[in-house]
Amino acid sequence: SVFARSVLPTYYRTSRMGSFSKQLNGYSFNKIKLDVNQYTYYHPFFLRGLPHLVKNIKRNVSGTKGGKQITEADLERISAEAPVPDRVSETSR
Repeated sequence: SVFARSVLPTYYRTSRMGSFSKQLNGYSFNKIKLDVNQYTYYHPFFLRGLPHLVKNIKRNVSGTKGGKQITEADLERISAEAPVPDRVSETSR
């Protein structure tokens, strides 16, 4: 894919999508299936406009499994419960 060939090598030591996916699982990102061969990932502390939350993302302890697969319906519910603000205030940065 274009992502694996262009983006991954720029920011990571690998260009293999499987390795990248494994890294995301290690930080409890949830995989969301959009279409037959199309996925996205979600983490409650990785949200656009809220960079201060990223510090809460921790690597899983050895021996534990990564995040569970969630659906688009789950993502819509999560978005309704905790909407991303239109603008981040200077105090939250």
